[in-house]
Amino acid sequence: LQECRVGRNDIATSPSSEVEDSIALHTEPLALKRVLRSIYDNDPSVTALDFSPGDDERFYTDASCRLLAMALRDNQHVRKLNLKNNKIGPQGAGFLADALEENKALSQLNLNSNTIGDKGASAIVSALKINDSLEQLYVENNGISQEVMEQVVYAMMLNNQPSTLKACMDRLADNDPSLTVLDFSPDDWKGKVVDDMAMRIMATALLHNTSLLSLDLANNSITAQGAVYLADALRSNTTLEHLDLRNNRLREEGGRAISQALKANSTLSWINLDGNGIPFDILEEIQANVNVNAHPLSAEHSHLTITAPDPGYSVASPLKALPYKAKPQPHEDHPERAFNTLEYHSALDHDIFADAMKDSRYMLM
Repeated sequence: LQECRVGRNDIATSPSSEVEDSIALHTEPLALKRVLRSIYDNDPSVTALDFSPGDDERFYTDASCRLLAMALRDNQHVRKLNLKNNKIGPQGAGFLADALEENKALSQLNLNSNTIGDKGASAIVSALKINDSLEQLYVENNGISQEVMEQVVYAMMLNNQPSTLKACMDRLADNDPSLTVLDFSPDDWKGKVVDDMAMRIMATALLHNTSLLSLDLANNSITAQGAVYLADALRSNTTLEHLDLRNNRLREEGGRAISQALKANSTLSWINLDGNGIPFDILEEIQANVNVNAHPLSAEHSHLTITAPDPGYSVASPLKALPYKAKPQPHEDHPERAFNTLEYHSALDHDIFADAMKDSRYMLM
């Protein structure tokens, strides 16, 4: 049976729709007919669905996706859905996108070698603004333009990050003036933490952000590569003042990246790098640059008193004052002495370490 007309029979709308759906299902591939009721019933044993067509089986179409999407909306157990090599178009992708907005279980969707095009891909991108569960999406060979494919890639990158980051990215990128503090420490999260990919996404927004003042990234999974991304942002950012990177995995390479970036940064005045395996000499360099930003030299500070080193000194606790002169400025007659030259950094290191700072604590009087 592939067609059944029940018009003008005084049948209520809902039963009539059920009849239509039953007839529609009767024309679908046998595998879908066998499993659809189990998906509706939220059968915990059904966790993966492979609907790639066999040699003797019908193709899955937009109509198939409509039936499947209705069953998946409230399903809590299906994790993987394979629909590659079928005849699913933009409309079918739209049905699946509607399901993704409500589904909280599906983590992998394979739509390779269909015909969803830009319209279908864009529908999925829109759904991913709401969906937080999908981690893997395959849409190759679907006639998708490079521009829309880039949107798909970015949406999936963001979907694999902590929900806190996903929720604030638009505000961060749009330079929302009310967004001045961000806390990504995962004390009460369930699952994802900030990693190098998250830092890549975040650093892109931080490059030109002029509102964020405090960023807490403690207790995450950021390595040296993530520190490099963050360092690139710090070179350009002119407002961030507070940065907590405790208990990540930056190591020596990540520490050096942060240290070099701070030679070009004039606003970061507090940083915590405890628990990152960064050598002490690099921590000293970082702290010295942070202290310059925290206490720029003023005219009335004309002399200082040296006290014994504080045994509790750490990179998280900046000195209360800086006695040494501010970073050297390029001379008018020598424009080549820009801040990113070796000569400038050499002069800075000499001022910081040779004159005063190493292993001592100084207080302005």
